Amino acid sequence: MHNMPQLSKRAKTATDIRIRAAITFLLVQALLAWASSYQSMVTKLTPLLKYHSIIDGFIMVSTFVMVSTYSLMAGIFELLAWLLDGTTLFLMFQAITKCFDIYQNEACFSTIPQDMVTFGILAIVILFDYMQYNSLMTLKSQLSTKAEPATEHIILMRRARLLHLWSLPFAIGIMISEFILAVDSTNVEVLATPIYLHIVLDPILTYTATRNEPPMLHVLGALMTFGLLCCDIYIFTSTIPNRLSMTTYLFYKEWCLYTLILFDVCALGVRVFIAMYNPDLNDFVAAEVNKARWKIKRMRDQPSKAKKKT
Repeated sequence: MHNMPQLSKRAKTATDIRIRAAITFLLVQALLAWASSYQSMVTKLTPLLKYHSIIDGFIMVSTFVMVSTYSLMAGIFELLAWLLDGTTLFLMFQAITKCFDIYQNEACFSTIPQDMVTFGILAIVILFDYMQYNSLMTLKSQLSTKAEPATEHIILMRRARLLHLWSLPFAIGIMISEFILAVDSTNVEVLATPIYLHIVLDPILTYTATRNEPPMLHVLGALMTFGLLCCDIYIFTSTIPNRLSMTTYLFYKEWCLYTLILFDVCALGVRVFIAMYNPDLNDFVAAEVNKARWKIKRMRDQPSKAKKKT
């Protein structure tokens, strides 16, 4: 129990990283949407920021996996993101100053207000990158504090419950987008989607995440989470290649899918760790393995006994 203050600090650091990753993701998406509304020398640099969503997702996963090596990798990726964002900001600054020094034409001056907004949003993202890197290094050092297995087991179960709870709104969002697309396209076939499994199973998985009886419950939870991940990947692969043009509903659906797949990957990893920390499950698996070995041994001994009798 003497590690509880350190564990509380670790939990707060991880929560801050998650919130900051979500805010950074939204800021970058807002910047890309804003830059797509006009054209200038500054907006030509914004496609470089599309990689940021992958880094934000990787950082989010690292806060649920809670492994020192993974946090170090997330810190390295965040440092690279900070350097690349800084380079992009510098190039944007050069493009804006050249408008005043070299080009000095009306077309260039007309986009200066929009360019300043883009420049400001990216500056905020860089500030968040710097804060995120420091928090990731702090989390890495805090991961040396180990809790008792029972305490760690409880923490993992609460983490799984939170992930399943977070997944439900995004699953509902995908279902709503499917209904809207069905109405717009008058195509009822788009409603034949496995996303309904998420809406049915997420509340069940949320409720059972903190239960320990029966011992196989968390194994079933991991299997169901893996099944949901496969469903999300199927929806993703059937949606992205077949899209003809990007609409608001498709963009919203893709964003929900990206987030849902991320949560499912995190939840699957946490579920596996929960199963590993459950002593009852370990005893159950060990007993079943011993039974299987004994049965195999008996099957092997039966032919030899039959030969001896003959």
